[in-house]
Amino acid sequence: MIERILTAILSTLLPGAGQLMQHRWMKGVAFLGAAMVLSGVVRRETLGQAAVLSLRAVLIALALWSATDAFMLQQAKAKKK
Repeated sequence: MIERILTAILSTLLPGAGQLMQHRWMKGVAFLGAAMVLSGVVRRETLGQAAVLSLRAVLIALALWSATDAFMLQQAKAKKK
């Protein structure tokens, strides 16, 4: 149970970290890359205010998706044992 919670927390803080911890390299790099690109665009703030808010919402959704995915992968792994 602790592993599931830990991977979810890691992926919430840094999308892809939980997947990388589980040795799911491609999925982890994909989440991490998407988060980095979105963060970079949000930081530049060259877009209109509404677009920046929308991108922040997408970044939060990405973090939640990554956390849920890491939790579910760890749960599936635990059921196999």
